[in-house]
Amino acid sequence: MKGWAGGFPGLIGGILTAGGTLLPWLSVYAGLYRYPAIVGTHGKLLFAAGLLTAALGAVLVLWPRRPLLWGVGLLGFGELALAGYLTAQLLAATWGNLSHYPFLVVSFGPGPVVSLVGAGLSFLTLFLAPPASSLPAPGSTGNPRPAQWPS
Repeated sequence: MKGWAGGFPGLIGGILTAGGTLLPWLSVYAGLYRYPAIVGTHGKLLFAAGLLTAALGAVLVLWPRRPLLWGVGLLGFGELALAGYLTAQLLAATWGNLSHYPFLVVSFGPGPVVSLVGAGLSFLTLFLAPPASSLPAPGSTGNPRPAQWPS
């Protein structure tokens, strides 16, 4: 059975999502202190989800199956929701609380954008339909029939 290139968005999206948690999301004092998302619990959860999505995306490239397609897509949706929530909380905290202190010199890092793009790519996998030739027939196990022995 041939591989399916439609799993690459899940693979790349998972890597981008996990990588985005390692990049700085917020810096204060003009970049002197940088805070990546992975220092918090939600960032660690987003990192783990990104790695799991990347692993499932790699398996989906090699072994296209409908449950894997749904797993990558739904994990991508969860990543997108969590990354969006974290980005919204970051914006609210920054503009609501930290903007009153002029000496902090708050700026955003590339982490939220990279994580959101990666989660969006993973979620996109749900809308890509694999070719019918790479999926097993409904009700079958997906294993080819053993060759018949000559009598």
